[in-house]
Amino acid sequence: MTIHNVKPVAVAKDEAPYLADWVFHHLFFGFDKIEIYVNRTSDNSIEILEEIKKTHPNVDYHLADWIDFLPGDSRKHLQQICYMHSVSQSADFKYVMFLDIDEFWLCSDFKTTINDFTRSMENKSFGSIYFEWFNEDAVDVAFSPILQTTRGKVDVLGKCLTRLPVSFKHVRLHVPKYENENAILLADESTFRSQGPGRRNQDVHASKSSLKDFFILHRMYRSNAEYLSSLYRGNPQLNFPIKLNRDGFGFPGHEKNVVEIKFPIDEYTVYQNKRDDFIVQNNLTKPIVESQNRIAANAQRLIDIIPECMAKKPNEVKNVLQRTNVVVSEKSEKKSLNKKMKSLRQVGTQLWKSLKSGISC
Repeated sequence: MTIHNVKPVAVAKDEAPYLADWVFHHLFFGFDKIEIYVNRTSDNSIEILEEIKKTHPNVDYHLADWIDFLPGDSRKHLQQICYMHSVSQSADFKYVMFLDIDEFWLCSDFKTTINDFTRSMENKSFGSIYFEWFNEDAVDVAFSPILQTTRGKVDVLGKCLTRLPVSFKHVRLHVPKYENENAILLADESTFRSQGPGRRNQDVHASKSSLKDFFILHRMYRSNAEYLSSLYRGNPQLNFPIKLNRDGFGFPGHEKNVVEIKFPIDEYTVYQNKRDDFIVQNNLTKPIVESQNRIAANAQRLIDIIPECMAKKPNEVKNVLQRTNVVVSEKSEKKSLNKKMKSLRQVGTQLWKSLKSGISC
């Protein structure tokens, strides 16, 4: 059996505009195999992945919709189920890394590969290596690739490269928990320390958090239109058409610790040229444009339903639309207030009728 080095594993829902970039990027930086679980998808993700597979047999995907038919709360743990399925099929790999499609493993010199990195760590004792997020700020141009000058800030969360075979106690999205004690290192080889028990147990302690040579570029905002489209997807567990778990588009002007990373121009140019070749050689231009048009259409749909959503949850909707180019009109806010006043009047009328009925008795 041939032993391969590293594969990233992702779960993707309606990510067609970004799949080619994500696949190319990780192949370029030395990942041996790409594995994607496609779920709840209505775009042309499969078409794009099939085109890539024709020339890259080390790119594979699985349909994961079957998880929605499992009993109980299984569907709420779709990512973890996909990850464990991948691990169970990874006897011929030394490492696995669980990533999202908006997460890109990177080195600041823009040329060191994941294989270079793992070779340098081969004799170290660890179960996982934790790469911190560098959260990219909002960008001006829609569907832009990684920028040579990238603005953002380090986050306390990140993703792990996990050594195989492994005995998990809990498969968590950021830091795994092991059956036995396994050292978790940061990218600078120091020992991972969390911010404490409870909800912060996957966050890097403030004393350890810093921008290191190796990190995960987290493209969490992208452009205005892409951000609006991402809100439109909604949450399948909540009966509301807009995602409300966002604090606006991009970092506020007063945000602290926002910095710029400038990747070396020569290495970046090689990357860009090879990326363009990858798209052309795999006949991806047309399907990518089609998927981008869908994103633009969803952004417009989001704008169209804002008045309706404002009437139900005005404060929450205004919060997620901060710093976008969408102007929430006074009319929408007045409509929301009028609806609340109407509801209060109805309650008051019902209460008065009840009291009057009680008096007459």
